[in-house]
This record gives sequence, structure tokens and C-alpha cells, in this order.
Amino acid sequence: MGSISHRLSIAWPPAAASEPTSTLVLTTPKRRFIDLRASLPLTSKSLYWGIAGTSSYDPATRTGTWTHWIDSRTDEPASDSGVMETLQNGDVLETGTMLDFDDGRVKRYEEVWRDEMGLGTRCVAVECGMAGCRGMGVILGDWCQVLVKRDGEVSAGRWKRGEDGVWREEFRVGRVINDEFRSMLEGQVEEKKTLGGLEWVVVERHNVG
Repeated sequence: MGSISHRLSIAWPPAAASEPTSTLVLTTPKRRFIDLRASLPLTSKSLYWGIAGTSSYDPATRTGTWTHWIDSRTDEPASDSGVMETLQNGDVLETGTMLDFDDGRVKRYEEVWRDEMGLGTRCVAVECGMAGCRGMGVILGDWCQVLVKRDGEVSAGRWKRGEDGVWREEFRVGRVINDEFRSMLEGQVEEKKTLGGLEWVVVERHNVG
């Protein structure tokens, strides 16, 4: 079905929880994901961290695993995992250990996530795998996110469609992302498109919601 997940907070116990970023994860029905964590305020146009790849979930251990295909912070993408617990109000608490980029230490973390209801009518995912370049773009419901890493340079963008049907940019960094990416909505599976000077292939297309 896919999901639209907003992070509400992150804590590095015993420190108190806070939310220093605008973090949104779009996950397609085939479990491709794009996770963009933009520094606040969004007008700073700074990407704190961006990752994209595929995810899985083991209900027996309540463990989610995200295998990174693109990582804005390294040229050697790895994976991360966390234990998921649904809270009484429906939010999800994710716990585990990971690197705190701010101090360079691996520490225990707690993240709280909230899924957005009403996915809309369409999900489209595209990928770029040209030499020296990896890119993924997803449109799901009223959200569009794109992450590209080309020869070490990172580009990323996020757009939201308003109630008036108009798409508006929330933030954008780098040089290869532009408003043309929303034309992915018209793509058919295996169709190739040239956007931002790169060749993309439509890898998923679904009606959702």
C-alpha cells in the first residue's frame, strides 16, 4: 500500500527529545523508500541527511530494516534497523543504535513517527543508475521527493500538493533537481525519461489510497 511517515522527534537518551529537522519518509508498495531530513528552518535549504533504498519488516521481532542504495553522507551505503512499537495514540516509537553525526558517536536513539492518513490516488517511483550516479524519486499522495548523488555531489528536493491542486516546493538543494520531476506522474513502468540531464526509468506505478 505504501506509507507517508513524518518524524515527530528524536532523542539520544538521557537527553530530551527534540526535532531539529523536517523529516519525511515516502515508502512505495514495493518497499522502495526515500527519507529526506532537511535542516530547519527549511529556508536554509540544507539537507542534514538523505537516504534511499529498500526496506523490510520482520513482524516476529518488530524490526524494520532499511538497506541504503543512496546515502548523502557516504559513498559506501550500508543499512540500519530499529525496533518498532505502536503507541496508544497510533504513533510509532522506533528504538535502536546509530551514529550521531553531530558528535561522531554510535548511541542509542528513540524516534517517534506518525503516518499520514489518506495517501491520495497515485504512486510513481523512478530510478537513475547511470555511471557515477544514483537517483530515486517518489511521488506518493500529495508528496514528491527526489534524491540524487552524482560524482559525489548531492541534490535533493521535496514538493507538496495543496488543496488547490498546485504543487509547491518545500526545499531543494543541489543542481540537478527541478520542477520537471513532477512529470513522473505521467510515466508508465519501464518508460525512460530524461530529467535534470539524467536518464530515469519508471520502476513502480500504482493506484493507492
